Order: sequence, then structure tokens, then C-alpha cells
Amino acid sequence: MDDVTETVNASVDLVSEPRLLHTASQTEDEPPFNVSRFSCDNLGIHYYTGLENYSKFLYVLSTLGHSAYNLTYYGHRCDNISVPNQFFLTLIKLRLHSPNFELSRMFRISENSVANVFITWLNFMAVQWRELNLFASRDLTTLFMPDDFDINFRRPDL
Repeated sequence: MDDVTETVNASVDLVSEPRLLHTASQTEDEPPFNVSRFSCDNLGIHYYTGLENYSKFLYVLSTLGHSAYNLTYYGHRCDNISVPNQFFLTLIKLRLHSPNFELSRMFRISENSVANVFITWLNFMAVQWRELNLFASRDLTTLFMPDDFDINFRRPDL
């Protein structure tokens, strides 16, 4: 009878005292959703960002320059989320149209901070990438145009 009582008391103690289990890969400050966790998950990074892999994510982030680390935020400063994670959050919002509530839980920040990060990064990317020439010249387009397209949709000379 004593063995049964001790077993029941030990079980009750385990249930009544919830304990947080920590793993070596996650610290208290690290959000549950962190871009570095996708460094070896090409399918995951592609799903959330549209970029093929983590290396391309880092490359695209690098095209924004050092200014990305010294942003003037729309609202308040967001020091509790790293710059790569801010960019990751912005790409997720653009690709999946995730609600601010969901992103706030994923990155352990407030919904206001999600909106602040998104607006700030969207404006920053627009300014930084505005100078890129995304369209090929008419001559280059004509050179690589498929023959069928040229035959079916030939523009009359002006």
C-alpha cells in the first residue's frame, strides 16, 4: 500500500508542477520562429519567402546594404527582433499574407511591432531597390523573343 501511495503522490507532483523543457537549440530570447533554423531547410525557406534557399535569402538581404542595420522605424525601434528576422517576417507577410497576430506569435513580438517592422521594411526595400533596372531594353527583348511571338504579335512600324 505504501508503494502505491508514493507512486500516486509522485504522479500528482509531476502534474501539479509544470516544468518548461529547454533544448540546446532554443534560448529564452530566441523566438520560436527564427530564420537561422531554415539554414538547412530549402523547402521551408522557399515556402515562407519564395527564395530557393537560405544562401539566396542572405544574398537578397545583403543587397539592401548596411543601411538595413540602421533603419529609422515608422513607429518605435524594434531591438527585440534581429535584422534577418525582420526581413524574414516581411517576406512571409508579402508571400503568405499572414495576419499580424500570427506573426506576433511566431516572432514573440507585439502586433504593433509586426506592423511597425513590416511598414518600415517595405518602405526601405522600395527606396533601396528603386534604382534597379528590372526591364530589358527593347533591342535585347527583340533578340530573345520567340519566333512564334514575333510572327503572331508583330508590332506595326510606327
